[in-house]
Amino acid sequence: MEIKWLGNVEKYVGINVEEDSDGVYWINQTSYIDNILKKFSLENSRTARIPLDPGYYKRNSNLLPNNRLYRQAIGSLLYIAVNTRPDIAASVSILSRRVSNPRAHDWTEVKRILRYLKGTKHLQLKMGDLKKLNETQLVGYADADWGGDQEDRKSNSAYMFFYHGGLISWSSRKQTCVSLLSTEAENILLVEACQEALRLKGLLEDFNECENLKIVVNEDNQSCFKLLSCERITTRSKHIGTKYNFCKDLNNNNVAMFQYYSTDSMVADALTKPLAGRKFGRHVTSMGLCDVIIEKGIVAGWQ
Repeated sequence: MEIKWLGNVEKYVGINVEEDSDGVYWINQTSYIDNILKKFSLENSRTARIPLDPGYYKRNSNLLPNNRLYRQAIGSLLYIAVNTRPDIAASVSILSRRVSNPRAHDWTEVKRILRYLKGTKHLQLKMGDLKKLNETQLVGYADADWGGDQEDRKSNSAYMFFYHGGLISWSSRKQTCVSLLSTEAENILLVEACQEALRLKGLLEDFNECENLKIVVNEDNQSCFKLLSCERITTRSKHIGTKYNFCKDLNNNNVAMFQYYSTDSMVADALTKPLAGRKFGRHVTSMGLCDVIIEKGIVAGWQ
């Protein structure tokens, strides 16, 4: 089959791709955001500074009489959250759990995400950093919000992986079981993060990107590190079992290296729960999301 060169990619499945003067690629879904704002009649609404109210779990209201619009909005937001906007991943993950029986305040928060996107639709995700092109590490950040779901007390997991300084994978989801300890929740998270890291490592090696790619996972739970380094598990932690041994095996065989990272600087924290404005904005910039005007070479962070 004959292959034709059609030039550099500019748009793919609703994702805009732009290249700046330094050869760095940026991706965004500005056009897609404009379309869904029109669909839900929010193109003239006021903007929001954060995608989810930090006090969301404390609120209650009546059930929505019809969840059709709610389901449609969540579907559209999920497409944005998994492709170009990790900053709304936690908010969309939390609200997507309510699609069966959404309440009025859930719908209010869905519209808040849309209003947040309206004000930040020009944010673009940076696909790498020229200063880090020689790095041969897959760098991950992992965090868990122990018992974060107020209804069933299951924990929220979040991880992010950077390669050459660009965010290439992220996840925000609720764990499937209740953790008795914060250490257990963090260990479950580490397993999920390491599974993704191994998948990415294999993919990059298939692309001949790097032969001996090193995996580094940053964590902010001290007890989790003690569990990885101790020879025997204690009575309090012995129920963690197989998951504990999986991470320890990767560590002992130098497949993955685990590092302590301060809680205040942990970028994955923004994917575990709703945060207040200043802290949230700092993490958005750390994700590599910037307001970029390619033609003029202007780069600005979250405002």
